[in-house]
Amino acid sequence: MKQVTLFNSPLETSLRVLFILSHVHPKSVDTQRLIYYSYLSLHTGDFSNECSSLHPAIPYRSCQIIIQREVLQEGIRLLQSKELLVTKYNKTGINFRAHKNAKALTDYFESQYSQQLSNRIQLVLEQFGKMTDNQLDKYMRKNLTKWGSEFVDEVHQQ
Repeated sequence: MKQVTLFNSPLETSLRVLFILSHVHPKSVDTQRLIYYSYLSLHTGDFSNECSSLHPAIPYRSCQIIIQREVLQEGIRLLQSKELLVTKYNKTGINFRAHKNAKALTDYFESQYSQQLSNRIQLVLEQFGKMTDNQLDKYMRKNLTKWGSEFVDEVHQQ
């Protein structure tokens, strides 16, 4: 029997991307913004005192932003193969938009996790959706060294 890995897999990432794109529809976003939104939707506790993170606050979690690109691109290819997203080519690069059928699929999910993910994506969009790509990139770069380092700081204090 083949073992299937779900956590940090293209399937998990593609579903999260689909949820994000369904929330920003009809707008389209590029890969970098998807990576940032994906990270922020899982780790809302990094920027919000009112909403805890969906995933555990593991040490060095900000590295996920760097290593997530390849898995996210595989997830995007999976969504493209199922015709759940639209690829847009423009002057600034490649953007992605949810297909009109994507919302119907994400609405099908009824688990507590999917509801919490949706709520956190909405929080991310409220907080960061109006930022330009440059502003969001600056914010993320400024905070990356803080996120996930609290465990390192505790070790050094002992």
